[in-house]
Amino acid sequence: MKVSRHALAAGTVLLAFLLAAPVKAQADPSQTPSAAAGKTNVLITFRMGTLDGGEKTVVKSYSLIVAEGSLGSKLLSGQRVPFPATAAGSEEGEVGRAFVYQNIGFSTELRVWVLDKKRIKIAASIEDSRIHPGEDGGPPSVETRQLEINAILIDGVPLELARAEGLTDNAGFVEVEARILR
Repeated sequence: MKVSRHALAAGTVLLAFLLAAPVKAQADPSQTPSAAAGKTNVLITFRMGTLDGGEKTVVKSYSLIVAEGSLGSKLLSGQRVPFPATAAGSEEGEVGRAFVYQNIGFSTELRVWVLDKKRIKIAASIEDSRIHPGEDGGPPSVETRQLEINAILIDGVPLELARAEGLTDNAGFVEVEARILR
């Protein structure tokens, strides 16, 4: 079998490109862990609560461990709640036997980076939701608080990430604490 120089050169270039492409993607530090990633675990604790006259009362608390510099951790705690939906082919306004399920509760996805002996950087998506019954037989509503955060924490020191007052009947807060596990 005779192979031309052009076909051989094109094949070599294609092979070099295919081998280099994954290396380029892996070199992006925002997408992949560093060589030292995952050598340190960080305990993250989220606290959500109410505010009454400036006093904090913790209502919910969630903790999870995240390996530093890794792809992160995810937590979903709650229920998948069915909501009636109009089924295809039913009359307008008529509720069929179809349901749409929605996660209700607490959900987070986060990544951590240990910057030095005391400072920890976190990037997280946080959602906390609850159901309120419908009024006068109407459909229920879902109250949701969502946060996208990027913050620097001090090891073992809680940081209030958000405070909501005057937006709903209940004033509330969200705080996070990170502890480097040695």
